[in-house]
Amino acid sequence: MTLIELIVEKAADILFDKGTEAKKQSDLKQKLSDYLERQQVLFDQSEYDFNFEALLERIENAMNKTALHNLTAVDPETRARAKESIRKSCVRAAFGNDNPQDQEARKKVEEIINQYLAIIICVYDERIPVEYHVLGGEVVDAVNAHSDANKNEFMSELKKMLGQSPEHGAAQSQQPTSAENTEQTHDETLKYRKQFYRPLFLEEEDDSPVTLASMYVSPHIEEEKSAADCIMQWLGSETRKTCFLLFGNAGVGKSSLISKIVADAYTDGQKDFRLNSDQVLAIALRNHCDEIDLTKDAPEILTNLFQGYSLKELESKLLILDGLDEVCVLRTVDRKFDGHTFLEKMTELDSRFHVLVTSRDAKDYFDDPDDIEDLEQAHLEWTIAEVETWCQNYCKAKQDKQAWCDQFIKDYEALLEKDKKEEDHRAEAL
Repeated sequence: MTLIELIVEKAADILFDKGTEAKKQSDLKQKLSDYLERQQVLFDQSEYDFNFEALLERIENAMNKTALHNLTAVDPETRARAKESIRKSCVRAAFGNDNPQDQEARKKVEEIINQYLAIIICVYDERIPVEYHVLGGEVVDAVNAHSDANKNEFMSELKKMLGQSPEHGAAQSQQPTSAENTEQTHDETLKYRKQFYRPLFLEEEDDSPVTLASMYVSPHIEEEKSAADCIMQWLGSETRKTCFLLFGNAGVGKSSLISKIVADAYTDGQKDFRLNSDQVLAIALRNHCDEIDLTKDAPEILTNLFQGYSLKELESKLLILDGLDEVCVLRTVDRKFDGHTFLEKMTELDSRFHVLVTSRDAKDYFDDPDDIEDLEQAHLEWTIAEVETWCQNYCKAKQDKQAWCDQFIKDYEALLEKDKKEEDHRAEAL
């Protein structure tokens, strides 16, 4: 295996799952290979005075999990720091010092690494048009490394590599098109899928980070029925109610469950949620607070939330609205929004629609929805057995955490016992 092959294999294997994201993985390998091989040919034909082989070796060393996760992080400052760190180390490797005298050669090295990193970022966020990355500062460094004379040529070349026409990103109307709105909604669904394979909180800096996918344990719903079985049974029922409200305490894994549903939809083979990618759309309601107008009827509320999709296109899909409680908090001063009314609206939809809403317990956010006759309700919970399974999975990945897991289980058992005593006390008082 050549050094270039090693570089692209390493980057693609870290960023994308071989099973569920094989196409993305292959796409990144091809684009990076084409680019680096072309740069090697150009270097061999040039008179630049730097060590190209050492540059490639440094790129290969830099393609570790921490660096790549930082490079593709949502936070632009994290991305910027990652790019700057890689760029500096590559200059040092190519010239043997941090301040080479040959500024033209240094500029060329920075140009190579900037464009290499830009390709990784753009393929990782492949559904976000390149010009959005430029405006957001994602590939500004790469563009600025070129003179004004060839900036357009660079952008055209980069877009071609990403499968876009050179004209893409030309002057557009201020109002997004239907296709753009559809893409934005689809992107939001894919964020849940990405979250399933990203490192867990506080794991980002670890060389072997634990992901939600490697740790996932399905919580249960009342009567110890698995969440997957309960939701699939609801979807398959001929007499099902249109809207399913899934309650859960903070941290129980409501959004993780949504990530699991979306990830399964994009996975072939055996899976808990037997759905295809064209059957699921998921949004975080906190991102759409201003789009919910309760003076409208239910179909119009849906098309406002899932912009770019017609009502006909939303039929027969599982439409996931994550975090109703967050909208209630964000619009506390807005007397025109009420969570109870929102749920009533969703139950007005006919049987062609399947709406899954997640929320923390209603008592702190909106009136008890028990009086909504056509609303399916369930409560997401964890048993001690599920907590123990989660801890076992965690200890397999982090063997030094056994003592922490043992204490966590004891604390969780104590919390459950306390909750049971409080519930018994309330029952006696009533």
